[in-house]
Amino acid sequence: MSTENEILAFCDLFREERNFEKANTFILQSEAQLPGMLALMQREKYPYSEHISWMLMHFSAKYPPLLFPFVPQLLQILSQTNNGTLRRNLLSVFLNLPPLQVQSEWFDRLLEFIRNPDTKPAVKVNALKLSEHWFLHTWPELADEVREVLSLYAADERPSIRIMLRNFHKKYGYRRSP
Repeated sequence: MSTENEILAFCDLFREERNFEKANTFILQSEAQLPGMLALMQREKYPYSEHISWMLMHFSAKYPPLLFPFVPQLLQILSQTNNGTLRRNLLSVFLNLPPLQVQSEWFDRLLEFIRNPDTKPAVKVNALKLSEHWFLHTWPELADEVREVLSLYAADERPSIRIMLRNFHKKYGYRRSP
């Protein structure tokens, strides 16, 4: 069983090497790694929480089923944090998992991430992708609400925002306001 100090020491090593294969091996070596890592992430212990979320983003791409038991805790962290890095990485984790049957309040929360002018572009993009992943595939009629929020960015010239808008309009159509 790993102690918090072992996880912190591994995170320090990870910061130097940025080796995701080693990170995956570290997580896989003990059942205690994920709960301990999530506890650190939930406390937002800087910079460890950011590095743990980055490791989990890559871990979820290779081992999604191993994160299923931790979905409620991951959702809780996502709903409570104001840390843009944690949000971006956790949204990416959920994009690597099969669509979840989440409550509709998550649709509103994702739209708020997109709507909020203080939200970093990468969080906006991932929130849009996750709204598609969780909601729009099942309920395409919700695209009108998303389109309305995206209209706030019609004049935004940042490349990431332009690409986000273009991709959304390609998939769900573009409608001009009357």
